Amino acid sequence: MNSILKESVISLNDYFDTNQVDDFFQLVDQVIEQLLLEEAHEQVIHFTLCKASLYFNVSHLTLASQVLAENATYIEKYGDVAQKIRYLNTLAAIQGRNDDLEQAFMYLDRAKQLAEQYDRTHLVKIYHNLSVYYFNQQQFDESLLYAQKSMAYFAATRKEDTQNNRALMNYAKILIAMERLEEADELLEIVKAQLQEDDGESRLAWVKTYVEWLEKQQQFDKAYAVLKQEIAQHPNKHSWNKELYELLCSLSKKTQSKRHYFQDLKQLKQTMDLVNADFVTTQLQSVKKYVDIEQLQKIAWCDPLTNVHNRKYLEEHYEVFSLRYHQHTVLVFDIDHFKEINDTFGHISGDQAIQQMADAVNYFFEQQKAMFVRYGGDEFYVYYQGPSEADVVAFAHYFHETLIAESFTYEHMTLPLSVSMGSVYAAETHTYTEWFEAADSVLYEVKRQKRGELHYKTV
Repeated sequence: MNSILKESVISLNDYFDTNQVDDFFQLVDQVIEQLLLEEAHEQVIHFTLCKASLYFNVSHLTLASQVLAENATYIEKYGDVAQKIRYLNTLAAIQGRNDDLEQAFMYLDRAKQLAEQYDRTHLVKIYHNLSVYYFNQQQFDESLLYAQKSMAYFAATRKEDTQNNRALMNYAKILIAMERLEEADELLEIVKAQLQEDDGESRLAWVKTYVEWLEKQQQFDKAYAVLKQEIAQHPNKHSWNKELYELLCSLSKKTQSKRHYFQDLKQLKQTMDLVNADFVTTQLQSVKKYVDIEQLQKIAWCDPLTNVHNRKYLEEHYEVFSLRYHQHTVLVFDIDHFKEINDTFGHISGDQAIQQMADAVNYFFEQQKAMFVRYGGDEFYVYYQGPSEADVVAFAHYFHETLIAESFTYEHMTLPLSVSMGSVYAAETHTYTEWFEAADSVLYEVKRQKRGELHYKTV
C-alpha cells in the first residue's frame, strides 16, 4: 500500500470516527476502489460497513440495505468473524427500523451463533439487542434472560459507563413491564446517580423510563411535571423534545383540561416541524450530495437482493393500481423448506435461491402488468387484475406451473425448487394487508396439508 493510500485510509477512519459525513463520502468510494486493486479485503469490508452505517444513521435505510446487499458475497468470502458479525448486526438494525422484527431476529440469531462459536466479545451487544427484540415481542421472560446475560458480559469486560447505563435502562424497562416496580426503582436510582449532569441519549432514556415507572405507580401528575421540566431545560434539542412531547400529550389527554391538551398537541406539532427542518438541512443533505438524486426514489422502491419491487412500492402504489379493474386476485408464495437450504448450504445459497426464483418469473409479471413484490424473507406477493374470474384462475395455475418447473443450482449441484402458493379472488377492492392476510391463510393451509401446491379461494 503506497503512502498516499495509507494517508487516505487514516483520514477516512478519522472522518468516520468524528462523524464528518461530507468528508467521508467525498473520499470513501475512491479509497475503496484503490483498496480493491491492492486486494486489501479487510479494509474494503471495513469501509463498506462504515458506509452502510452512515446511511443508516441518517435514516437512508434503502441505501444502507443496498450497500450491504451488493457486497454480501464479498463479505461472506473475505470477511473475518468480527466483520461478519458487524454486517449481521447492521442488517438486523435496518430490519428493526423497518419494523420487520422476524428478519431482524434472523440476523441477530446468526450473529449470536457466530459470536458464541468464535468471538464472544461481541455478545454484549448481541444479547442486548436480542433482549430488546423479545421486549418488543412482549416475551418478557426471554427479554429478561438476555438482559441478564448482556449485563453479565458488561461486568466481565468492564465496558464504559454509557454502555452499562444502556443495559441497566433496558433491564429497568423489562422489570417495569413485569410489574417488578421496586427492583426497577433501585436500578433507576443507580443510573440517575451515574448520569449526574449528563445531557446525552442516556439521560433521555432515563427520563422516558422514569416517566413510565411513575405511570405504573399511577403518579400521572408527577410524570407530567417531570416531562415539562425536562423539555424546558433543553429548548434547542428538538429531536429529544419530540419524543418527550409525545409522552406528554398521552399524559395530558388523561390528566389535563382540553385546553392544555390541545396546547400540548400544538407544541408537539411545532417540534416535529423543527425536527424535520433540522434533518433536511443537515445530515440528509450531506449524504444526498454523494448519491444520484434522480435514482433515490427508484432505489427506495427496489428490493436490493432481487431487483423486484419491495413492500414500500406496494404501499405507495396499491391504491392507484387497485382502481383499474373490478376483478382482483392476490397470490402469496414462498420456497418450501427454505430453512433447510440455509442450514445445509449456508445463507448465501438461500439468497441465491430467492434471486433465482425472482429472476424466473419477473419478466412474466411485467408482461402481464401484475404487481410483483418481495414481501419479506422468501415470501412474495403478486397483485393481478384480469377481466374475469376464469382468467385470474388460469393466470394463477399457469404461474404456479412456471415456478414448480424451476430448479436451484448451487456450486454444481441442482436441486428442485418447490414452492407453495395461496391465491384469493374478489370482485371488490380490499386493502393490500387484508389481501395478504387472506392469501397467507390459504398458503398456511397448503403448507399444513401438502407443500408444493396451489390453493385458490374466492372471498
